[in-house]
Amino acid sequence: MGNAGLVTNGWKGNPMEEERDEWKIPGGLDGRRERAKMGRSMRSRVSSVFLVGCLLPGLIVSLACSNNNRDRSGPATPQSLGTQVDDVIVQVATLTGIMAVRKDTCPVDSGGPDVMTTILSGAIAGGTIQVTVESTSAFQTIIVVVQGLDGCWEIMLPQGVTIEDLLVTLDQDVDQDFVIGLQAGDTAGDFGGIDSSDVMVEPVLVSADVQVSLSFDQDTDVDLRVIEPDGTEIFYGNRTSSSGGMLDLDSNPACTIDGINQENIAWDSAPSGEYIVFVDYFEACLMDPVVFTVTIFSNGQLLGTFTDSFVQSDESFGNMPREITRFTVP
Repeated sequence: MGNAGLVTNGWKGNPMEEERDEWKIPGGLDGRRERAKMGRSMRSRVSSVFLVGCLLPGLIVSLACSNNNRDRSGPATPQSLGTQVDDVIVQVATLTGIMAVRKDTCPVDSGGPDVMTTILSGAIAGGTIQVTVESTSAFQTIIVVVQGLDGCWEIMLPQGVTIEDLLVTLDQDVDQDFVIGLQAGDTAGDFGGIDSSDVMVEPVLVSADVQVSLSFDQDTDVDLRVIEPDGTEIFYGNRTSSSGGMLDLDSNPACTIDGINQENIAWDSAPSGEYIVFVDYFEACLMDPVVFTVTIFSNGQLLGTFTDSFVQSDESFGNMPREITRFTVP
């Protein structure tokens, strides 16, 4: 798409002058697992930096400080999350667009394939996380649960596979860490055990009016940009607008890796009219390719998720954002 009308003056940061050895990670699923581990490590390291920032005023610093002060000893108790799986997870789909179905009755372990899961980004309320499921045995059904909550999401694949990527979209009211579980069934209908993973939810502005978020599966600098109906663009160079819109989470700026891999723009009271959503591959940070998902909520309802990818040749340093979608607020 063209970038007419976009604010592209100024660079967010200079390209890296030297390679960083800790980012030289192999490709494939093994590399993605290592990047996920690195992201968790980076989030724990940056919390000590946020503590210094608590002495400074401002909303972004306040969010960072509250993140530093949160109890990260383990996931929140299920009672704070609701009672049903869809109180936390509102949609599950494969990267190819196969949608999950909500089920009240969930399978038990009957000797089927065991799986291992990898979460490829941080999580925010109203955002989407990418989860990779793999097994040494073929599976055709995937079950997604939240520990302590009733019900599950079920995906039926057209044929048996040994690896599948899922997009898991969270409700806007999720403000606690939780445990996600994945389970797989083979073509004969036998299910293995549940593989559980902690999901750490980062604090962001969540609006009952309009929220646009971006998630991506690599430690790269991918940027979310939204043009409001009056032509004002919200992005890293203009984080707030007169309408009250705000970019409150900007991940991995100029390849300063925080491992969150989520960005968020929200409005408490969004102006009526058409909004244009762009994603920009600002800098690859030695990670390539990257799969990203834009998630849009309006008036508490999920409008949709939009998934695409970048390769290194798409790296633009802010000069060639890609139009993802347009939506209208009545």
